[in-house]
Amino acid sequence: GPKDMNNPYNRQAFKNDVDFMFNKEIVPNQSRYVTVNSRAVIYMWSSVQMEGDFASLLEEVKKDYPVFFLGSGEGQPNNSDGMARIKALDGFMEYGLGDRSYLRAVQNYNRVSLSLREYLRKIEVEISKKYVFIPTFQAAYDDTNFIPKRNNLPMYARSRDEVRYHAEMIKSGMGSIYDHVGPFVVYGEL
Repeated sequence: GPKDMNNPYNRQAFKNDVDFMFNKEIVPNQSRYVTVNSRAVIYMWSSVQMEGDFASLLEEVKKDYPVFFLGSGEGQPNNSDGMARIKALDGFMEYGLGDRSYLRAVQNYNRVSLSLREYLRKIEVEISKKYVFIPTFQAAYDDTNFIPKRNNLPMYARSRDEVRYHAEMIKSGMGSIYDHVGPFVVYGEL
């Protein structure tokens, strides 16, 4: 849930978490750890829930540790703290849970990715910073056996043609929505 990052306790807890990850996971496993420009990637799903002045905290931590913050589930912010958070993040992994049908989900991913990519390009020009953008497409989703029940609809391709359509949507976005070189993720959450 949402965390007030103006609260000194929450700010210190975040710093402690990064210190723990860096010293107990990243450094001991650096030969296997994903990096961007020698900075260890820390993925934060739904960083939008870090409310308040999270941006300055990200910048503080990046001064102390060689880390690269990858946000997800961001959308376009509607306040100054949200704008600052987006600018302080280093990259984005587009992610979502799909829709009522596989085809609608593919279309929604394409639309949301295009919107986020256009938004990031505007910010890149404004602040002279290049963001990593990792489009992430769900090939299947089914949490019907998850306890407690979450009431999300299962999503599967119903035919090879739907999968081909998905591939064509991705292909048509290469070089415009998506970079010609990766990373690019297609996964199934089953």
